[in-house]
Amino acid sequence: MAEKYTCDLATEDLFSVQDDIIAEIVAELASSFGIIHREIYASCNQKKIEHLSTYEATLRYRHYLMTLTEDTHLQAMQALLSAVQNEPDVALLHSMLAVLYFDAEMLGMGQVDNAVETGLNHARRAVELEPSNQEAQMAMLMAHQLKDDVNGIIETVDKVLDINRMPLIRLVCVAGHCAWQANSNEA
Repeated sequence: MAEKYTCDLATEDLFSVQDDIIAEIVAELASSFGIIHREIYASCNQKKIEHLSTYEATLRYRHYLMTLTEDTHLQAMQALLSAVQNEPDVALLHSMLAVLYFDAEMLGMGQVDNAVETGLNHARRAVELEPSNQEAQMAMLMAHQLKDDVNGIIETVDKVLDINRMPLIRLVCVAGHCAWQANSNEA
């Protein structure tokens, strides 16, 4: 990702460009899908589920999101179920499990009985534990979409945007809502 800045800049613009460049570097290195997390995932990928730390279990989930295969879904599910047994009050774990259960239903990832209800329970628990957790609210948003709960969708989108007004989050919320609308109009 090499970008070239070839424009005339006023002094005040220089700081803005500098901020943009720093944000890009940080995102590439340290974001949830960045180089640091990918390297740590690679180093713990061969560990048995019961030997994973909570953080390493979340990396299995992030890896699933990058690959979206049935195998990585199963690995992430097993890792997070093990982690949540050890740390039942971590909202992030419940959020991630909710998404995995919803994906089991929506994407046909494995045979999971009562996937939507189980996912909904994890989403509710995540929001109960940490209402200002963006991933908890995103999991709840998915739950409302699966249940065709228009009021819940609107309310939760507002909560997500209140937590994080970054353009990407806004795009995800709007795109998810549009996809839900398109799907419900087809029915």
